[in-house]
Amino acid sequence: MIFPIYRALRKLRRSIAVNERSRILFITVIWLVLWLLSSLSFYYAETIRGGGSISISDSLYWALITMATVGYGDITPSTSLGRVVASATAVFGIAVYTVAISLLADAFLNITMRRILGMAWLKKKDILVIGSDETCKHAIQELIENDMEDRIGWLTQEQPKTPPDVDFMVGDIDEESLLKAGLKDAKHVIICLDDDSKTIHTSLLVKKLNKDVTIIAETETNKTSEMLKELGLAKTISKSIIGRLLASSVFEPDVPDVITELASIEGEIDLVETILKQDAKVREFEKTQNAKVLAIRKKDGRIIYTPTENMKAEKGDQIVYTRKTRE
Repeated sequence: MIFPIYRALRKLRRSIAVNERSRILFITVIWLVLWLLSSLSFYYAETIRGGGSISISDSLYWALITMATVGYGDITPSTSLGRVVASATAVFGIAVYTVAISLLADAFLNITMRRILGMAWLKKKDILVIGSDETCKHAIQELIENDMEDRIGWLTQEQPKTPPDVDFMVGDIDEESLLKAGLKDAKHVIICLDDDSKTIHTSLLVKKLNKDVTIIAETETNKTSEMLKELGLAKTISKSIIGRLLASSVFEPDVPDVITELASIEGEIDLVETILKQDAKVREFEKTQNAKVLAIRKKDGRIIYTPTENMKAEKGDQIVYTRKTRE
């Protein structure tokens, strides 16, 4: 009797258990069936046939405790048939719980390995970084330094040599991979690719899938930067700035050092941008923030560089200023 049931369950398991969710659902159904069947069998053996006073609720409680092999002893079988039911319930209960724990552990291990290998989907990420070059890694590191590691997702074409500190996914830059990488939930996308044609294509594809996202892209040339800006697709940073900094090192050797210091939160001075919450003069803002205002972007888009101390900034203006990260 037991062997045909076992073969039937095994065949059913093979037919529906194609993934972790199906296997967990399968064992849950088996657990429920065993619980209810044991409860009804115990009720029949002890109350209907044995003339006892055990209720259905008591039988349900007894079956649950016996399947878990806890066995408090507050409800015990008093008939021969009841003892047979109790023995079978304990044996099959151990088997079901063992399989359930094995499936849960296997599912957990599988999820963990998929994340480590970059095969898992990314969910609820505000910032999506796309690309495999060093620029992407530096961008991710700077975001981490600003305590944003939980908000970052990274779509890379290559398996990282060492596990990064952010969730990542390895895949091609196509519509399917972008959706799996959580593009629909992203508010900002950073694109750092080694070819401008790929950057343009990716920017267009990103905007197609998420029209509200803000794109920040690295470009090889100023021409590509201008093209993307004209299309309204991206804030861009051209690699030509690197050449200019190299040239500045010849006749203005301290300028690149200052710019590098300002660009990273790891330095002594950090460059910060904020939106003004109430009207204030530049002098007042600098005093309260212990900062130096470098520029103000007005709500109409105009940028005022090195504003005077008496200039009044209005609520909603964006202020770029420097501040000390450490004393």
